Amino acid sequence: MLSAGVGSAAQSGRQTLGSIFLASASGSGAFPTGAVYLSIPVPYTEHSAGSVPALELLSPRPLLQGSGNSDALENVVAAMLPNGALCFVLDQRALYALDKFSTAAVSPPNIIATSFGPAVAGRWVKRLPTP
Repeated sequence: MLSAGVGSAAQSGRQTLGSIFLASASGSGAFPTGAVYLSIPVPYTEHSAGSVPALELLSPRPLLQGSGNSDALENVVAAMLPNGALCFVLDQRALYALDKFSTAAVSPPNIIATSFGPAVAGRWVKRLPTP
């Protein structure tokens, strides 16, 4: 069984605004046995002073892409999600983060457009394993 946690952390002297970990049920403590710890720094310049961005971990999606398939990450409507929302994609065995301001070139499986298409800002960017 896999469990997930979300929190704030400081690691290796770098302050981060959010972190998540995935772990097997056999562990205990702050970082259970078999835990995969991910810390994603969020630049303070993107946010007003004193504010912390919301982190959201979506339910895992079975597919990264699939035209008209509601189970595919590319078809998740990102309008109401916070910048930095995270989603694990099963067919890629990878974690993706939403960058609502990105206009980077679409390059599957590392960067895909949101449901609004490549002409509109917003990309799902592969975080783990690193491209």
